[in-house]
Amino acid sequence: QEGVKFAFNNEELLITPVMSSAQNDLAYEIIKIDAENTINTAFNYGKTGNILNNIKNAMIALVFGKKFPFLTNLNEPELTKNLEKWFARFETPAENAKLILDNDKIAVKKEISGKTINYEKSIKLLKINLKQLDNSMIKLYMEDSNPKVYAANCKNLIPQAEEILNVAPIYLINGKNKWEIKKTNLISWLDVGSSGGATFITLDESHIKNYISEKIAPQINKEPKTAKFQIDGGRVAQFEPGQDGLEIKIEDTIEKIEAEFLNGRKNEIELIVGEVKNTIGADEVNNLGIKEIIGTGESDFSGSPANRLHNIRTGANSLNGVLIKPDEEFSLLNALGAIDGNAGYKQELVIKNNKTVPEYGGGLCQIGTTMFRGSLASGLEITQRRNHSYRVSYYEPAGTDAT
Repeated sequence: QEGVKFAFNNEELLITPVMSSAQNDLAYEIIKIDAENTINTAFNYGKTGNILNNIKNAMIALVFGKKFPFLTNLNEPELTKNLEKWFARFETPAENAKLILDNDKIAVKKEISGKTINYEKSIKLLKINLKQLDNSMIKLYMEDSNPKVYAANCKNLIPQAEEILNVAPIYLINGKNKWEIKKTNLISWLDVGSSGGATFITLDESHIKNYISEKIAPQINKEPKTAKFQIDGGRVAQFEPGQDGLEIKIEDTIEKIEAEFLNGRKNEIELIVGEVKNTIGADEVNNLGIKEIIGTGESDFSGSPANRLHNIRTGANSLNGVLIKPDEEFSLLNALGAIDGNAGYKQELVIKNNKTVPEYGGGLCQIGTTMFRGSLASGLEITQRRNHSYRVSYYEPAGTDAT
């Protein structure tokens, strides 16, 4: 339970059997002594197999003694992650030779050797110690780290690299949006790979991933929206239909860039974007058959005087969330109810007997017009509608108004 210390350059890290994660406040097991199976192995020694072997093993154990190592379970991935996180600052990873632009000409940057810690070797030593319940400090050792690609093998790739960069700039496209990658940036997208002693030009996926994630994804990706539906006092207080999201498929896009740009020399590449399905649809949050918005109506009442704005707001609030049953004939007048001072309306100009006079509820025709347009857009049957006596700027274009 005291744990085991790992050390390098006077720096120490204590690894306990159970470690806690700072990110999500969870604990996870690193070292577990399997006491039960260790005991069973010792207990059953000399009691299995044939009788002669059992007698032989029992005598050997009696005379010379028999050691049984403790059986342990080690969470190597988490242990390695902890060690790398703590001691990585002492390492200098090797750098492969790579292609660069020097005064607009392609050149080769020389490789750099590095030094890295052999974590695997230290973990093997820990395994040996744990068998004896030995929690002695384990020292980490630095080793030379050699690059995989050398400058001498890259020089013959310069003509091919020039041919590839002559395509620049390239454009990544999504609909009407276009992102330009110039030659100076494109060089960092190229990498040199090595296999079987041969070198070849490939893509540096990490550079491309970073570019797409930082520059493009925020403009394309859209989280899916779950449907919302809430009834309060017989009215719909909240309705939001479910909506699928969008997500750029980075891995697939990189494969396409490799195929079309690196191999095909194309300079315009359509990004691969996929839908992210919404998990909760409208039919899952209500049983009324309400699934989507089937139509909308719009009208412009900018420049309206204060009383008119007040009346429009009051009327809209009285209608908002009203449910219309299947086969029910909806009446805007009935839904609004009394239109007078007691209902909160103010006097504002209305058309009456071909005259413009002040009356309670002036401006409600803005609601009538908007609902009429929404009903038309939804394909609903209009059983009665009355137009204004003369044209009013708030209800343009003519013929789409309703009093």
